[in-house]
This record gives sequence, structure tokens and C-alpha cells, in this order.
Amino acid sequence: MSAFDRNADSGNVEYFTPGYILDVVRTHLGAIDLDPFSNKKANQSVKATQFYSLEDDGFSQPWFGRVWMNPPFGKFTRLCTHKFVMEYVVGSVEEGCCITHANTSERWFQELAQFPQCFLCPRVSYIDGATGKKKQGATKGSVITYVGSNILGFKKNFSKLGVVKI
Repeated sequence: MSAFDRNADSGNVEYFTPGYILDVVRTHLGAIDLDPFSNKKANQSVKATQFYSLEDDGFSQPWFGRVWMNPPFGKFTRLCTHKFVMEYVVGSVEEGCCITHANTSERWFQELAQFPQCFLCPRVSYIDGATGKKKQGATKGSVITYVGSNILGFKKNFSKLGVVKI
């Protein structure tokens, strides 16, 4: 079992994004070029042109274009979100969206908070990667952070999912 195989709360990091969120992401980005922390099963819904699996190690691979990121839940969120921001800052990522828990008191979240965000409401029922079923009873809210220049488009597209701050 790898470090990515556990969530501090549930013992699982494999939670996939529901389709209704991915539909809005694809509408906003036009398409998803890269999902850097994914797998073949998750990509059936994400529909990224390219994805990196755990074995590929998304930290060491090149990032590019329009990125969607649902990082592994748990202690690696900090590393994944920092990589997401840095790849945008250096220009590798043209624009992108990432979904995380809205852990506003965490330092890693403060790095994301400088960008436009959509605080999703109601709480997201993620898809359990092992069973393919909705995981009910989320104990935390989620947020989508956007990096890119189409800020007004982000607000227009994502305000149907929750409160958008730009």
C-alpha cells in the first residue's frame, strides 16, 4: 500500500469527481488536456487527453495546457496544490481547475485562496473509486480553485455550483 492509498478520515484516497462538476469544468476550459493525479477508471469521466497515474508520478512529469486536478485526499493535498499553483506560475499550465476540501485554516489552502474559487453547495458526494458509488455524508465542504485569465467566464460557469469569489 502506497502513501497515496490512505485518507486520514476514511483510509481511502480514491474519490472521483461527480460528472455534473466535470461537465462545468469542461464547459469552462473547453477540454481537459491533463489530469496529473488520476487513473484509467477516473479518466472515463474526466476525459482528459492525457493523465498520469500513481505509477507515472505526476510530480515528476511535465504539466501543460488545460489542467483538471482532483488530488489524492489526505496528507498529499499540500504537495499537489503547491505543484498546481507553481506549474501555473511558471507558465506550464495555461489554465486549470482543482477541487479540494475547503480547509480554509490550512497553509496549503491559503496558497489557493489568492485565486478565484467556487465554494460548492451542497456538499459534494464524491464517487468512491473502489465501488463506483456515491459516497454520502461528506464531513467537509469542497471548493474549486481556478488559475487562468478567464475569470469572468469562471464566475459565469461556476456560480450555478456555489458561491464564487474572484
